[in-house]
This record gives sequence, C-alpha cells and structure tokens, in this order.
Amino acid sequence: MKVSKKTLLLIAGTVWLIAGINILRIGLTVRTEKWSLLMCLLSLAVLLSFHFFVFRKMVGKHTRRIIGYEEELQPFYRFFNR
Repeated sequence: MKVSKKTLLLIAGTVWLIAGINILRIGLTVRTEKWSLLMCLLSLAVLLSFHFFVFRKMVGKHTRRIIGYEEELQPFYRFFNR
C-alpha cells in the first residue's frame, strides 16, 4: 500500500504521539504520592533536554528524508516491499 508524503508524515507523527502519551502515562503512575516542586522541575528539565537534544534532531532528519523522496507515493511499510 502506497501513501502520499504528507500522509506518511501524519502516520509517523501519530505513532510518536501515542508513544509519548504512553511514556507520560508510565511516568505519572510511578510514585505519584511523592510529588514535590523539585521533582516537577527536574522532570521538566529532563523532558526539555530530551526534546531539544534528541527528538527535535530526529524529527528534522526523518522529515527531510520523507520530503526528499522523489516519488510522491511511498510504501507505507517498506519492510514488505524489499
């Protein structure tokens, strides 16, 4: 099955959103009785560090790769099309 580049980006974004929500869910269920201001600030610092130093670069790299495809329609899942 082939999809457009924009649809492929939408699918990738949806998968990452689901993964992020799941990580948030896991984080909120762990030790929720011991929340403190320091813990919240440290969690925010880790989240922002991960966003700027890892996730942002990875999203840019994959977006450029998908947009750079010459054909408009791309296989949804390349593993089956080799």
